[in-house]
Amino acid sequence: MSRQKIGEEVTRRSSIALHPTDHTIAGHGSSAQRLCRRCENIDTAIIQSLQPEDEPYTVTHHVNFDALEQSAAAGCSLCRLFHQETDEYRGTKLKYFNRGQLSIVFQAIEADGNTKVRVEYRDAVVDRHPYHLVSTADNLNRLLSEYPDLKLCARWLHRCSGQDQETRAGHRNCPTLVEVKLPTRVLKVGSHSGDPITLVETDGTRGVYACLSHCWGTSPVSASTLRSNLHHHLQGFPLEYLPRTFRDAVTVCRYLHLPYLWIDSLCIVQDDPQDWDGECVQMCSIYQNAALTIAASSSENAEGGILRLRKQPTSSPCLIPSKTSGGPAYVISPWPRSAAGSWLSSLELPPAALLERAWVVQECLLSPRILFFHEDELYFDCFAGRFREAYPDIAHRHHPQDSFDRAQYNKMTLNPSNLAHPEQHLVDIWFSIVHEYSLTQLSYQGDVLPALSGLAKALAQRSKQIEAPLGDYAAGLWTEKDVFNKCLLWYATGKRKQYRFPCEESLPSWSWASSHPSLIRRGH
Repeated sequence: MSRQKIGEEVTRRSSIALHPTDHTIAGHGSSAQRLCRRCENIDTAIIQSLQPEDEPYTVTHHVNFDALEQSAAAGCSLCRLFHQETDEYRGTKLKYFNRGQLSIVFQAIEADGNTKVRVEYRDAVVDRHPYHLVSTADNLNRLLSEYPDLKLCARWLHRCSGQDQETRAGHRNCPTLVEVKLPTRVLKVGSHSGDPITLVETDGTRGVYACLSHCWGTSPVSASTLRSNLHHHLQGFPLEYLPRTFRDAVTVCRYLHLPYLWIDSLCIVQDDPQDWDGECVQMCSIYQNAALTIAASSSENAEGGILRLRKQPTSSPCLIPSKTSGGPAYVISPWPRSAAGSWLSSLELPPAALLERAWVVQECLLSPRILFFHEDELYFDCFAGRFREAYPDIAHRHHPQDSFDRAQYNKMTLNPSNLAHPEQHLVDIWFSIVHEYSLTQLSYQGDVLPALSGLAKALAQRSKQIEAPLGDYAAGLWTEKDVFNKCLLWYATGKRKQYRFPCEESLPSWSWASSHPSLIRRGH
């Protein structure tokens, strides 16, 4: 498929979603599907009339999960969809199933000023806890495309950056797209497919740029700037010279009209310790000033790519025909799975290779906008909240009860003057960062502190702005007397007897950084 068609192809991949439609689904229209008697009882006229203040419309379904399975085997398309989507999750959790009458519940909700219709599949026992893998949908969401939808990416950026006045109020805390001082080096990407890529030494010039957050992988990146090829990179090179993830990032920048791209392996001279040290201390401003951070979430290395064919669903969409002449039919289709457990659980992102990488913690927290190219779905995160491809117009807020307090970090970043005991708040934020950072992986032991240096600098700047002294930053801790005492209250957990990095003798034993990053916990 040509890259021009990326963002235009719409396939059957979506949520357990409710879509009004005037058309049948290719291959799954009324001639290609069957509905059992219970599914035929769904009244689309009632769905169409639902309002948020109304009681949910509940359709009594099968008596238990075994009956659902039998109906699916007999050929009912909707029963097959529900069965397939729940069966994988069912697995070892049999106690959560087969506990009573099943039902399909349609409920109207108000979200961002619009009325949405949510679909839930429930049983009699767990009425308060519907099966999450077949849970939500609305009549304004979308079928997910076969490839990442760059049109949607452009729409998100347009709305967030203040170019869309109708949505500006919802993004009032998000920065506009303005020219800023460029990093020391950036890639000039051009605007057309045949344009060469040029490494530019900016000398303080201004512009608009994006950053790429990516996994290096276990093998060396095929395109890195070294002292031996720096001159060649400054002269320019064809797009094909870059590994696939980098090429795709260039394509994204061109599509979004972002003229410059910062990639660590190309914009830092990798075999020059002085250059690396100088650029490392600039990480705070590099990510904070970027118009957008492109996160290659599911690529395990530089060849994994971003604009790639996504996993196909196990279930096919099902058309629910209208009960009234001229009324809308509805499509229910499979929901892209989402799983908690990553350090970005506040974003409800499924696990991905990038989220296990230690450097990504500061890259994502410092960036005003992040565009996650996940395996199944796009996610866009900014100060207004989190947007996901299946719900492109609904801002899902960051919840304070999440393991990593993204909401509190945003609060500290945007309006710290309103905080009670701001210095304690900053310390709590720091240890929340350290805790989640400890769950990620480092390729090089010497990166333990450098991988957090940008966030430490940001916290130090905020401390001065709000006159909440933290002291100096030393070996991962803050030295102001009371703060330092609290910073010493940490401990390492795990089954390993040896926590110290044997080669990191320069790190003091009283610092959490002297222990293996994946084993750090904060004490009380």
